[in-house]
Amino acid sequence: MTIYIYARVSSAAQATGESTSLDFQLAQCSAFARSRYPDIVQITITEICSGRVMDKQKKLNIILSLVESGDIIIVYSVSRLTRDAPTGMRILASLSRQDVRTYSVFEHISYPADRGTFRRLFVDANEESDVISDRVRGAISHIRARNGHIGAPAFGYKTERLSGAGHSYCPRKLIPNPTEMAIVNRIIYYVDTITELDTITNETGVGICNVIADTLNTENKLCRDKPWTPLRVRDIYKKFSPEKNEDEEFTDETDPCEICKGVESLDSNPIILCDGCNKGFHMKCMNMSSVPDGKFFCSMICQFTKL
Repeated sequence: MTIYIYARVSSAAQATGESTSLDFQLAQCSAFARSRYPDIVQITITEICSGRVMDKQKKLNIILSLVESGDIIIVYSVSRLTRDAPTGMRILASLSRQDVRTYSVFEHISYPADRGTFRRLFVDANEESDVISDRVRGAISHIRARNGHIGAPAFGYKTERLSGAGHSYCPRKLIPNPTEMAIVNRIIYYVDTITELDTITNETGVGICNVIADTLNTENKLCRDKPWTPLRVRDIYKKFSPEKNEDEEFTDETDPCEICKGVESLDSNPIILCDGCNKGFHMKCMNMSSVPDGKFFCSMICQFTKL
């Protein structure tokens, strides 16, 4: 005989909420199990997924495949088991035929003894889910109609809630992230302007995206706290690489910074020439706090050319 404790939340935000967290559900269910069946082994299983479609509750389906006659399933509430009312009732009926009991701690009910209450609560959970879905769809439509951004911003951007008029709602807008855009511009520069790439990659056996990823990781310029990979570098280049303007010329006497294209070279932010490619870069565009004492290379690529 085994007790299976199942806890579910719909989102990562719910997983850490005070009254909806997985830990809270597990604690309540475990205490209930110990009070009723102190000597029976407990197996706890959690998952973060929607309860609207039973097929998506993969871990619950694992429990259903493991239970045997005499086993017990404990959930915190009926809505935590599933919000798919018809399927939920069919599963409970099937479990009952296998002599498997199901308990809901919050509602103080068990199946099959409280079959009618389970059916009513399943319907309530199903309807509540429909209401929540309608609200979410309405909110998304409202935000998009005002050109707002929904979800996490892509690398190179951040969201900012701009001030609105009076008390009117103002959604979050997508704006460039200067720190991340500096990295994006460096990636584009490395790929587009280094002419010795074929020779370098052939001699070292390392692809350009690998070299760029190694360069950024060595400088601890991570991709939102994650190491750069060649695939991430390639995706950034494909997304942001601008079409080349062959007619563009700089007439200033000072060579422009290859990243920001600015020509102003100040004591606090000078343009430094790379000892490998002889191109100029602002110190701050390269995320350097001071001018290097020895030779300066804009990337590992330029270092390889000097090997």
